[in-house]
Amino acid sequence: MANLSKSSWFWVSLASLCLLISIAFVELLFFYPKAQRYFENSGNITAQPLTARSREYLHNSLELITASPLSSEVIEEVGKNLDLAYGHLNVNLYLSQYPCASTSLGRIDNLSLQLVSTFPPTSQKYTQELLKILKCVEHIEIKQDMKKSSIALSMLENLNYQRQLLAWGALFALIAGLVSVLLHLNQSKVINQNKKEKNKWLNNALRDALTGALNRRAFDEDLPQYLLGFNHQSEVFSVLMCDIDYFKQYNDSLGHVQGDKALQVICHTLSSTLNSKDKLYRYGGEEIVILLSQTDHHFALKTAQQLLIQIQNLQLPHPTSSFGCVTISIGCATIDEPICNGENIVEVADQRLYQAKQGGRNQIVA
Repeated sequence: MANLSKSSWFWVSLASLCLLISIAFVELLFFYPKAQRYFENSGNITAQPLTARSREYLHNSLELITASPLSSEVIEEVGKNLDLAYGHLNVNLYLSQYPCASTSLGRIDNLSLQLVSTFPPTSQKYTQELLKILKCVEHIEIKQDMKKSSIALSMLENLNYQRQLLAWGALFALIAGLVSVLLHLNQSKVINQNKKEKNKWLNNALRDALTGALNRRAFDEDLPQYLLGFNHQSEVFSVLMCDIDYFKQYNDSLGHVQGDKALQVICHTLSSTLNSKDKLYRYGGEEIVILLSQTDHHFALKTAQQLLIQIQNLQLPHPTSSFGCVTISIGCATIDEPICNGENIVEVADQRLYQAKQGGRNQIVA
């Protein structure tokens, strides 16, 4: 399992998710509609709404008879309710299975005829007849509810096994999906950790251990990218070749520990003066190279002057220097100069650095 790729766990998780969705669709499209047919209030075999509505119309008739004088309007309304109650009770299923249904229909007919007769029945007699009819309707409702429960139980028993299979399938899919996700996350964590360690190792390999600046190897990797940008997109850049003046004498007089500290301070000062897009490298010993991205000759010279001043302002004591403090010399070259043909830009900057040192140090040649 450890050899499975990252994408393999993704496909296993996706397959588990698809299985769960399929199970949900089977539940919605098959089990739920089948069960719903037995429990909804219309269109099922028990026809419960018919008896319920018949009972409702009978109750309406009873309320009208007992609460109102028997005016022509009341009699007409009672007749309408009786007709509706009759229609909802006059169902073959009821007539074939419940003897009281036929008797109740007869009673409704008699009450309807008596309503329009010259001598309608009294409210008491009318109420007695309606109560007998209501008793029959309630009896039918109870029986139909019992049948519905029996049918529902039978249906649920038949579906139970299939639903159990689906439930186990869903559980398996869920567990498989969770396991896949956990393994996927763990594998991603391991991959990310390895990537971080690799990046950390690469970063350390490209940095100077003493100063934390980029090293010669990093410069050799970055310079071709700058040249490529200039050749293809005309992105001008400049190179500053810097050297700490009389650094050997500084080490000889103050010791290498103090020399290391001075190197650290100088690199930090130079780096903090540069823009974020510029890069500083410890080229070797006391030599420092700076790549100025998207910088022409004018701004490169301006930047070099700022760097020169910043190092002077540090006022690091140098007992054997004629300046009394640590200084630097800088050779500046820009890629679009006529003298530069591309890869020789470092050589041009180095030659100008040599000229700055020969000219008395603590200066810039550009």
